Amino acid sequence: MRWYYRFLLTTLPIFVIISIFLLISFFYILVIKTENETAEANRTLNEQVLNIIDNTLKEIDYLATKEILYSEEIHSFLREDKLYTDKNATYTNYRTITYLKELQSSESLIDSIYIVRLNDGILASPNSITSVESYNDSSFIKKVTESNFFFKWTTKRDFNESTYQEGKEVVSLVRYATVANGLPGIMVININLNSIKELVSSLYNHDITFINLRDQHNNIILGSANEKEIISNTESGYTGWKIESGLKEGIYAAAISGISSLWILVIGLSIVLGIILIIYLTNHNFKPIDNLLRRVFDFNMITNAFENEEKNYTDIKVIEKTIDQMIEQTNEYELDKEKYIEIRRKDFFNELVRGTYKKNLDINKWNKEKEKNEIPIDWRESVVCVFEIDSYTSLDATEQSKFKNSLPQVLYEIEKQNKLILWMDWVSEHRLSCIVQTVKGEVDLVGTTLDFLTHIIHLVEGNFPYTVTVGLGDRVKKLSSIHISYNQAVEALEFKMVNENNKILYYKDLTNDEFNELYNYLERVRDIVHLLIRFDNGWRNQYNVFIDEIKKKQLTRSEIISLMNYIGFYIDRELKRLDINSNKSFLSDFPNPDQYEILSELDNDFNKALSSLEENLKLLQEQKSSFYTIQEIKNYLEENFDDPNLSLIHLSDKFQISDKYVSKLFKSYYGIKFVDFLIGLRMRQSKLFLEKTDFTIKEIAEKVGYTSSISFSRTFKKLYNLTPGEFRKRNN
Repeated sequence: MRWYYRFLLTTLPIFVIISIFLLISFFYILVIKTENETAEANRTLNEQVLNIIDNTLKEIDYLATKEILYSEEIHSFLREDKLYTDKNATYTNYRTITYLKELQSSESLIDSIYIVRLNDGILASPNSITSVESYNDSSFIKKVTESNFFFKWTTKRDFNESTYQEGKEVVSLVRYATVANGLPGIMVININLNSIKELVSSLYNHDITFINLRDQHNNIILGSANEKEIISNTESGYTGWKIESGLKEGIYAAAISGISSLWILVIGLSIVLGIILIIYLTNHNFKPIDNLLRRVFDFNMITNAFENEEKNYTDIKVIEKTIDQMIEQTNEYELDKEKYIEIRRKDFFNELVRGTYKKNLDINKWNKEKEKNEIPIDWRESVVCVFEIDSYTSLDATEQSKFKNSLPQVLYEIEKQNKLILWMDWVSEHRLSCIVQTVKGEVDLVGTTLDFLTHIIHLVEGNFPYTVTVGLGDRVKKLSSIHISYNQAVEALEFKMVNENNKILYYKDLTNDEFNELYNYLERVRDIVHLLIRFDNGWRNQYNVFIDEIKKKQLTRSEIISLMNYIGFYIDRELKRLDINSNKSFLSDFPNPDQYEILSELDNDFNKALSSLEENLKLLQEQKSSFYTIQEIKNYLEENFDDPNLSLIHLSDKFQISDKYVSKLFKSYYGIKFVDFLIGLRMRQSKLFLEKTDFTIKEIAEKVGYTSSISFSRTFKKLYNLTPGEFRKRNN
């Protein structure tokens, strides 16, 4: 029974401590959550109020700007310099007053508005035409004109249009106005703060929340400076005004204290019941444990568990050791089994999709393979799709690994939603091959697969900074023919260049007239490029026919962009094939088709770029007559790098040129010395021997042109920071 009490006294304190900890955590999380939710609610309220105020003031600002630019009445008023004497001036004044009344009534927030001609001091308002000196707001006008305070909203100020009216608190917009052949002036629009207050008041509960609105000088526009519990503060990028908000004093404490004492009672009862339950379950469940302990000692497992240890062990340690040994042995067995199954399943998948399975696959062999390798699909109609990661080489190693781990998980998560069964594996670094089947009873395999792939394309595009292009083969009846569908999917990906990234390329669609026609265009592009790099003047005629055909067939903009991009791509490819290492400067002048809207302009610039490329290639051919010589030397070295007698003198005798000239050619074309170029060839081949063969270090040294294995090892370590033996051990 001592183990019973020991176990009971071990679990009860833990239960009590955890219960108390959870109780404290509950109240702490409640407080934190309440604070966070309150802060977030106030921040959202601030943004909402500030957006409404900004949008309202921006609309009035836009209205003022528009009227200054386009209003004939304002322009007429600013061109007049007579107040009452001239009949035309009187008519202009009348029109101006009428116009200002209409403008004021067009926006409910506008309290008053007036225009001032600065040169002669004449002011027009909806009520009269008068001079600035006799107007009740003359001190503000003077302050504005002296300080050049234009294009801004003022802080809070008092305004009354006449001495008979009660003053109002307003904010004012001041806009500078001038027209051709007219006098300069300003437009002032006053907004009553009570209107803004009414607009803001409808947005929050005054009994719980307070809001203060401050101007750019931190003066209170709306609200009270006495509020202390400010939770959120937001500033407008348009007016420079600030919104402060928070809970009124006492509200936050009341919310926290609102937790019913009933909950505390429930928690206390739960702890007491938990203690009673632990005692009951311990008493009930310890009997099998006690029997197990007896059996362990009865069968004398201590002999095996503590063969070489001291004799003063405890019974718990005996059990622990015994169980650890059993678990370790089981885990090793399961791990080895899983690794073997995973490797075999991967090999079988690759053999299946590539058509290299050596046995004649029938239903019986398939069932054996499925059971042995835990294959997730059955023997029935299937289709293969191949996912290719777009711009794979531009991703760093971390991004590549992360995305390659994520993509299969995304596919498996979505497969059941589309009533599909998938089996997939990576067939190359950037291609994931996937065998697709529908569940029993589904007949439209291709249609369901296309819907699934469309979903995946959009999902990847929306949730990852990368995209994938998918090649889809046709359905096949037997899994032994699955390589046909796989080859079709791979072939479909060959059309990725003319169809752009992030698309589904279905093999059967590539055989219709549209794709055949597009393929003919690509053939023409290749003909044009081949003629150009051979300096055959016929490329111009071919190019013009190519452009005329595009116009005649009325290709879409995306198709034209793809074809013109393909011209640049194919030129780049051919220049690299010819080993012309200056091709970057040749292609830098080529226009970007995405920036053009009209084909004639794109055609004109492309024609110029092709002509410039032709001239540069001719110049390169003339200036570097040694190009073919260095190519012959390079080819000779790649075929004979294992010759230990290779040297500059050897090459000089072989090609009948001076050794200094050979050295100069290597420096000019490859940017390195001859000896460094030769070492690079030998070291690359030696790495292959170390990885793929069982040759000794001495044999590998001789096969790559070294007479001494010591010299070979020294050079290898200097280049790769590893000895050949260390390199072989690491890679095996």
